[in-house]
Amino acid sequence: MTEHITTVPLEHVRPHPDNPRLAAVADEALVESIRLHGLVDPVLVAPDPENDGQYVLLDGARRYDGHRQAGATSIRVRVREDLITQAQQIEVMAITGLQKELLSPVEEARAYEQLQLIGYDEAAIASAVGYSKTRVKQRLRLGALPEQAQTSVHRGQVTLSDVEAFHEFADDPAATAQLEEALGGDDFAMTVNALRSRRARVARHGELIAEFTAAGARPRAKGEAGLSISHPIWEGTEFADASTHRAAGCLGYADYGLDSFTEPRLVCLDSGSHQAKPAGTGPGSAISTPVPPTEAEVAAAEEAEAQRVAEAAARAAAAEQQAAADRARLDWLYDHFVALFPVKGNTALVATLAGVLPASVWHLDDRAALDALEQDAPADWRECALTLRATLAGLATAKPARILRAFARLTAAQVAESLIDDIHEDRDVSEHAAQLAGWDWLAGVGYPMPQPDRDRHAALRALVDAKRANAEDGAA
Repeated sequence: MTEHITTVPLEHVRPHPDNPRLAAVADEALVESIRLHGLVDPVLVAPDPENDGQYVLLDGARRYDGHRQAGATSIRVRVREDLITQAQQIEVMAITGLQKELLSPVEEARAYEQLQLIGYDEAAIASAVGYSKTRVKQRLRLGALPEQAQTSVHRGQVTLSDVEAFHEFADDPAATAQLEEALGGDDFAMTVNALRSRRARVARHGELIAEFTAAGARPRAKGEAGLSISHPIWEGTEFADASTHRAAGCLGYADYGLDSFTEPRLVCLDSGSHQAKPAGTGPGSAISTPVPPTEAEVAAAEEAEAQRVAEAAARAAAAEQQAAADRARLDWLYDHFVALFPVKGNTALVATLAGVLPASVWHLDDRAALDALEQDAPADWRECALTLRATLAGLATAKPARILRAFARLTAAQVAESLIDDIHEDRDVSEHAAQLAGWDWLAGVGYPMPQPDRDRHAALRALVDAKRANAEDGAA
């Protein structure tokens, strides 16, 4: 290694074009220090391959910017004369920055990308900088994010966990656009959960269409009438069964679209030709002539069904939005409470919990408790209960970190449950006030409340204030 320290004109040094730093600006304190005392630690430079007698900056971007802001005309440098190729300069520049841990996650990713360009694989990068391969791989994934997302991560406006959603929906441009719009706002976590719900809904939509097609149903044409085969107009007749419509050649299905909250359903495409009432009136009765519904009856039934579909879709949309908000809140509470109980310094608590947790009775249903314990819940409720008991029993001999995590997440789940307890106006004001205190705490500790939560919080506060005012009026 050939290195020497000297002073050169500031104009003879330029930032390296492949520096992973996105922006390195000196603060006022550094500028003033350079102005008064000069530079204690010289910046690192190498010969500029494009300009003889000049240099490219490899390390010290903030100090370089401090000189520029201070109006300095020269700067002290450590010159690495041996770094003459682009690959050599990139290698030293990237590793130096990474080892100093001054880079944001996005800048770190850029440094890894530069090392990859000169032949490093993920294992070599991890070895060179002293990080795990998992971390290197995670940072490299940031390079695939939209520019806005990278900028938000670089500025510390969102977490790495937040932007993982962009990878999850990388194959869906519409979802990516929604994520970009919500990024950095209070509704981001809710948006992610809503998109996950939509993906599940779309998958269910495809399954139903395939099932209906296999059953011989044809899609209802635009504007074509179609009455659900489960409509009360068919009750008690043979046309309450899809096979009868299939045999008659009028079995179809109504597809309300991927973005509808109403699932596709089987319909009769020629409802006016079928009887509306049973042919007989009881055992041994004479068979009557089938009586088809009138056009007015069919039209009224279809209009009523259309209204029911619209109302059901509206309810489903609201429920899905609320479920997305509930899940986002629960995930945040999990993380918050887990961070409150680190292993270090909690030896006595671990010992207590190892003996108490397995026998504890939590005011949660089995599925909620299993979710808190990070276990999949079986479909059958009996198996659910057995799985929960086994999981709790296993905590008696679990590692301290696992015990504390389970305790923290179960506590978080109970807090989440208390926050969404139904609001009934006939309850005592103290019950509502206790729930309001929980929401006030949640808002105070920095939870980014999505709109449904803000609405619920405001409604609860209004109810408590009204009850207290009524109580005061009554006392007066």
